[in-house]
Amino acid sequence: MVDHENGFGTASLIIGILSLLILIPYLGYLIAIIALPIITIVFAVVQKKGKPTGQATAGLVLGIISIVLMVLFIMLAFAFIATLMSTMSTMY
Repeated sequence: MVDHENGFGTASLIIGILSLLILIPYLGYLIAIIALPIITIVFAVVQKKGKPTGQATAGLVLGIISIVLMVLFIMLAFAFIATLMSTMSTMY
């Protein structure tokens, strides 16, 4: 029998996994990187309000991890660019 009440939890888990997989190799796709973790968290919260499941909790955790990693990657990218620009300005 199919459990239709667990749909948001399953969707949250799947999108959370996708957001982690997409985050690392494709940093340039900012819209997808920002949207997927947020959608993951929204689906997990909706599921947890209805019928809490382990999949919803896992999706929520993956969404939070994705957002934290995204922020760290963006900070590292800005630090790298600032360092590169500083180094180039001293060369010329």
